Amino acid sequence: MSWSRARVLMRIVTAPVVVAAAAVLQVPAHAAAAPASDWTLPG
Repeated sequence: MSWSRARVLMRIVTAPVVVAAAAVLQVPAHAAAAPASDWTLPG
């Protein structure tokens, strides 16, 4: 029971960190790639 609760707490704590990290990594990459890939966007 305690291990299950710890696992849920870790998931709750790490979820926003993962989302924030993904946003921080994707936004600059997308902003940098947008001008160069205007004509080569994948469908």
